[in-house]
Formats: sequence, structure tokens, C-alpha cells
Amino acid sequence: MKKILVIGANGFVGRRILDNLSENGACEVFGCSLHPDILPKNGGNYHFITTDIRDEAAVKQLFKDVQPDVVINCSALSVPDYCEQHREEAYAINVSAVENLAYCCEHQGSRLIHLSTDFVFDGRSDRLYTEEDLPAPLNYYGVTKYQGE
Repeated sequence: MKKILVIGANGFVGRRILDNLSENGACEVFGCSLHPDILPKNGGNYHFITTDIRDEAAVKQLFKDVQPDVVINCSALSVPDYCEQHREEAYAINVSAVENLAYCCEHQGSRLIHLSTDFVFDGRSDRLYTEEDLPAPLNYYGVTKYQGE
């Protein structure tokens, strides 16, 4: 049975992915967040692990314990105004931690799915953006998410 690790499982998108994957029972699901599970389900079909992804040693231990086949990274410091005022923290979460996740995935042989944001673009396009469009972030949040990509 495949093991899927959802990082940022307390967030809006991460919670939906965690709940959806854990409901179908086709894989063993692990949720991970900085804080304890905000919506624990009695008998929920997932495991929840509290981990600070900025802590490289803790992330390496997480990978050792879980041995995930797939890692879905939904984590981010995602409040643009806060990121502007707390650049070191934004960089640590949105760039450095993602780099470490990618390293751990490569070492473990896990597939990494990294969610980004439309904030990597300037919003001036008159059509939907594609993967081929060049990023042009307008704020530090967008810059860090682009760097994390």
C-alpha cells in the first residue's frame, strides 16, 4: 500500500487533500503540520505528525519514520503582508524548507508534488496562465513561492 504524506495538512487545501485521500482507503495517509491536528476525526483513516518543516533534522526523521512514496507539499507562509514584514521567516518556510523536502524526497525515492500560487505571476495576463508563462511576482510572498518552485 502506498504511503502518502501531506505536509501543511492543517491548511485549507492540505486538509481537503488529507480528508479526501484518507476516505478512499486506497493508501496509507499521513498528515503533517507545525501544530497538532486541528480537526481530529475519531477513528480517522490517517496518521497525524506534528513537525516544523524548518527543522532539517526533524524532517529527515519524519521521512525515516514514514518512508513516504508520495509527498504533497501544501505548506506555505501565505499571507503576503506578513511575508513582507517577516522575510526571513517567509524564506525559511517557502524556500529553504521546500529545498530540504526535495532533498529528502530524492534521497527516499519519493515523488514530490509541490503546490505553489498564482502570486508568482503579476496578474496582467488577459488569459489563464500556463506552466510555460514566465513568473513575475509582485510581492515577497510571490518571490519566495517562485524560489521554492
